[in-house]
Amino acid sequence: MYKHLQNGDMPAVIQHVERMRQLLSGAVQMMQRQADLKIKNANDIDLVISKLTAYPVQDAELTAVTERVYQLYRTKHWEQVWHEYRDKLPCAADVAESLRQVQQWCDEEVQEYELARGI
Repeated sequence: MYKHLQNGDMPAVIQHVERMRQLLSGAVQMMQRQADLKIKNANDIDLVISKLTAYPVQDAELTAVTERVYQLYRTKHWEQVWHEYRDKLPCAADVAESLRQVQQWCDEEVQEYELARGI
């Protein structure tokens, strides 16, 4: 640039100064981005640390809730199944009685008797 000034080449000096201004502007922007990234990285690291420290507490709470829900479901489910079973016992007794009647009707002697009676 000094040579251009000595020779009076002002357009070259202006280009050189403009290039220096662009480089300086780019350097300032780069430094600002780097400063912003340092802050963002620090904030991200703090967020990750807080989530990691909170995880065991949340896991314990979720485990307790899951166990309680599991116990309630199991109790309610088995209680419901037991009631259904108990409600069906009279039906099973009725079916057993009806089955004996059906077996008797299907006995060969009875069928032969009914066949002979119908003739």
